[in-house]
Amino acid sequence: MTYTVFRNSRLPDFYCAVPQGRPVPPFVREPVWAYECITTPDKPRPRGFSDEVARFACTFQGFYTFRERPILERRLNRAPSASERDPTTGRED
Repeated sequence: MTYTVFRNSRLPDFYCAVPQGRPVPPFVREPVWAYECITTPDKPRPRGFSDEVARFACTFQGFYTFRERPILERRLNRAPSASERDPTTGRED
């Protein structure tokens, strides 16, 4: 299946893939979201993309959101950003 992929500018490792021919979800709007690429079965998918999960998600939602890196990997490789900390305690969410 061919997907149009959008990237979130506020969370750069967060993507939304929409099957070609399907409407883009209303939340995917500039300036928060930007066009990233068209992905086809013969091209490499973005890191974190799962064809199986995408088919399932698109059947029910019409789109597929995914992260480039798993959350656990992100947390193991760096300190949490201010947006990932609880503002009242300073601890990670």
